Amino acid sequence: MRVWREGVLRTCSVAYSLDNLDDEFCHLSNHCIQVHSAAFGEHEATNEMFYAEFGRVLGGTVLRDNLLPQAHRIIVECLLAARDTLEANPELGGVGCFNVFGVDLMVDEDLSVKLIEVNSSPAVADELVQDLVADLAKVQLNRHFSAASSSAGSSSSAPSNDDGNGWELVYSAERDAALA
Repeated sequence: MRVWREGVLRTCSVAYSLDNLDDEFCHLSNHCIQVHSAAFGEHEATNEMFYAEFGRVLGGTVLRDNLLPQAHRIIVECLLAARDTLEANPELGGVGCFNVFGVDLMVDEDLSVKLIEVNSSPAVADELVQDLVADLAKVQLNRHFSAASSSAGSSSSAPSNDDGNGWELVYSAERDAALA
């Protein structure tokens, strides 16, 4: 299982407040809702904050050392829990099969990451699409050609993090058998 190196924090156009629970613009960060706010884009372009900016807002290494490891653990646990329904049909060999999921998470005031939902057809920020797709192609091509050279007696085809793309390996059945 791999997670792409970049993510998006969807922000609200209006500052959070409990004074008006009906104000969807301060409580729901969904892009499809926020685009209708008169204040859309006033704080962050397209109400999106990418990891680098979010890391600066948090300060220090909170994002990389605290929040992302929690997010990765949640993602791995979700996909392992659903793996029987996600596995490719063995009769087809499963060669080259993959799926890209979008995982919506939230961070509470104690910096604890919580799962909101998993999307099978994720909306990807326009700024990220080209690199995400290019890196996905690299992963699949490397996987295919590693498997081909492995069957010819070459080196191991165990997944690694050193294939020069933005997909970080967060779980491998070979490496993390104790989690399965």
